[in-house]
Amino acid sequence: LVFLPPYSPEFNLIEMAFAKVKSVLRRHFNGESHGVSNISDACYTIALDDAVEYFREAGYM
Repeated sequence: LVFLPPYSPEFNLIEMAFAKVKSVLRRHFNGESHGVSNISDACYTIALDDAVEYFREAGYM
């Protein structure tokens, strides 16, 4: 068991995924008010290759 430092977003994979979701929301859905639908669509932009890259960047692979 390895504990992470108190604040380490570079090791927290969900932070990388949320950063991409927020970027997509800002780029494509700014000002529209279809909240949950837009968030769902933005989440589906995270591909398997993105997830693999998040693990690689965090040093887990």
